[in-house]
Amino acid sequence: MHILICDDELLYRAAIEQAVINWSKASGHFDYQMHSFHSSEELLSHISANPEADLLFLDIKIPGELSGLELARSIRETGSDIAIVFISNYDEYVYEGYTVDALRFLRKPVMDDDIFFCCSYVYNRLALTRANSIAIQTSRAKLTLKHLEILYIEVFSHTLYIHTTGHSSPLKIYMKLSDMKKLLPEELFVLCHRSYIVNIAHIRLITSSKLTLSNGEQIPVSKTQASSLNHSFDTYFRGGHISDGLDSI
Repeated sequence: MHILICDDELLYRAAIEQAVINWSKASGHFDYQMHSFHSSEELLSHISANPEADLLFLDIKIPGELSGLELARSIRETGSDIAIVFISNYDEYVYEGYTVDALRFLRKPVMDDDIFFCCSYVYNRLALTRANSIAIQTSRAKLTLKHLEILYIEVFSHTLYIHTTGHSSPLKIYMKLSDMKKLLPEELFVLCHRSYIVNIAHIRLITSSKLTLSNGEQIPVSKTQASSLNHSFDTYFRGGHISDGLDSI
């Protein structure tokens, strides 16, 4: 895993670096690289030469340079899907983070637990990216989707609609929701409602009645599924069922 840190203040860069080291020791995952930068120009230069970066801890305000949001937009324009975590004391930018698919918004000084969460999330996501895909047959063609491409699946009038990161419209197939669920890894895809299967890796916020996904969409959470959804979410972000074999990544 390739981790980047960008903050103009040495104190905060060092704190994040130490938290990442602590996460590595606690999780037993030592297969990572970490690079720190004090300016947005340095960071952009590095990303241009190393587009495979996976996780970025980014200060949202760097005096005299691009703001974190502007920098994030520049990165997204390159097609990068790097996980971006904003670090700041400016709460007014929280919701703007959704426009660049930010993973988290952390307040300074950062807590180790928050860094642990972000590192584990991205580590797990990388493992699942390399996992098996699913083949589906639509009315037009047979497609292969990586698990991470799937945002959620909904059923309506005996038809499944698969919402993905790579298609502007949902893919339509004729299959029971229960049969689809059997084809997907249970540690990643869970029922949040009798009509919805959601990909845990794309959940950004859960409330008692709905959840928000990485693309800003919201889907319902039923009372009957709320407990199991929260349990699956917590298990996933602790490493859970998929922790076995992650050291080979």
